[in-house]
Amino acid sequence: MPTAPEAREAMDLILELYRVEAQARDADLVGTPAHRALRQESSTRILARLSTWLAVQTPRHPPKSPMGQALSYATKQWDALTRFIEDARLPLDNNRSEAALRKAAIFASSEVIRSRSSSASSRQGQKWS
Repeated sequence: MPTAPEAREAMDLILELYRVEAQARDADLVGTPAHRALRQESSTRILARLSTWLAVQTPRHPPKSPMGQALSYATKQWDALTRFIEDARLPLDNNRSEAALRKAAIFASSEVIRSRSSSASSRQGQKWS
């Protein structure tokens, strides 16, 4: 956020979480008990630092400001955001799910447009008959 340079610290912590995941991927540990152990050893400490950062930053930003809203969201969703620590099958993020949903939404939209277009041309043909 260009208006909140202090967000850089949070971004750096999130990057550290992705580095732990890359380490697991490179060692072919993804989804294994060893992956869970790596997360509990490394990611838990990073998340503790991120939690402290959230606690320090939250009172510094108006709740309705973009930064205040982001801080509030992260705090309210903390359990869901940190659930990956306990289950190595869970990804750090939901990018794959969001991409799949986006594809489905685009497909559904194109079907609606195609259907409307087909209906419109049918009605036009009826008008001129």
